[in-house]
Amino acid sequence: MFIEAEADVTLDQFGDSLHPPFPCFQELLHDVEGSEQIIDRPIRLIQ
Repeated sequence: MFIEAEADVTLDQFGDSLHPPFPCFQELLHDVEGSEQIIDRPIRLIQ
């Protein structure tokens, strides 16, 4: 699932090594309301 969003950040601002833990990780995740009960839903929904 793709979610349209605007961010005032570039990949360069994440630093040289792009691996967890990511800064602002919770702001990047998108939880579709009511999707907890859906079987075979995507593991992560990311903006």
